[in-house]
Amino acid sequence: MKPVFTTTHLGDAEMARVILRNYGIDSVVEGENPGLSGPATPIVVSVDDGAAEKALAILEEDRKRKRRPARRSPPRKPRRSQ
Repeated sequence: MKPVFTTTHLGDAEMARVILRNYGIDSVVEGENPGLSGPATPIVVSVDDGAAEKALAILEEDRKRKRRPARRSPPRKPRRSQ
């Protein structure tokens, strides 16, 4: 197993797991036991070694997509002074 995503938020780890599952990649979440971990305990999503490269690419593409700025209207042309 190879780690492909690390976070301190269980929700982020589960979202990464769902994204990978949508692409047919099985993954495991390690370190998610809330009784034994603190707020800064790393939670790691791992996949089989053979799927790691594809999983990393998928998660990177998802990260880029989320950081894309909101679509804006084209700027208006300035009015001419009269």
